[in-house]
Amino acid sequence: MTSLQFHRKKIIFAILAVAHVLLLYIFFTDDGVFDWAFERHQNVLSWVARPLLMIPYCYFAYRRSLNGILLTTLAILTSMFWFPAPTEVNTSVHEFLLMERQRLNAGFDQQNIIAIIFIFAFLFMTAAAFWRRSLLLGAFIAIVGAVGKILWSLIASPESGGAVIPFALGGMIIFIICLAPSFFVATRKMTTFHNKSSKSRGAASANRRKPPSLTKISAPWADDRLSEKVAVLINTLLSLRG
Repeated sequence: MTSLQFHRKKIIFAILAVAHVLLLYIFFTDDGVFDWAFERHQNVLSWVARPLLMIPYCYFAYRRSLNGILLTTLAILTSMFWFPAPTEVNTSVHEFLLMERQRLNAGFDQQNIIAIIFIFAFLFMTAAAFWRRSLLLGAFIAIVGAVGKILWSLIASPESGGAVIPFALGGMIIFIICLAPSFFVATRKMTTFHNKSSKSRGAASANRRKPPSLTKISAPWADDRLSEKVAVLINTLLSLRG
């Protein structure tokens, strides 16, 4: 990565972080924006979009892109007002969103603090799992998150909380379907890698067990020319003695 690319990523990261802060500040301080967003959030398409946006969130975590993760969380926050307010609103949807508005207006009470901790823990653990390239753990955390969302909805609003169930379960199923091919490819790559590693270790072990090759060492008497010289020397000595 060049210095220019590094600084560009830092600038994009800062812009996305500031956008999160500004969005949340305007949402919670401007009653007009708050009411407008919830009116549009009654469109169930925004309920469909949110769980589906977890797919690019996990993808960017797998690619270890902080800017991609921030961009996706910004999309998740803004998805509640992407679609126009519906002309007809389902009664359960209306009652559930009314409960959510009351919860948000309640401030940082115990129930809201627990919900905030759960949301941040879920997002962090999901990103961490895919950042570490653990697809199975990431899928497990996603399932736990969907189940937790359903349970919280039923506890917070027993009458209308069931409206969340089809969207949470549908999003979870689509998420797993999209994740399955990646998990299959990753498993095959891992199996191939382990097979190659096993073969390499087996070859190295066989080489260690193989005795070193014996090098033929030529003895002095194995040299014919040296033998002739020795014979000549012995004959000379014998002739002198005689």
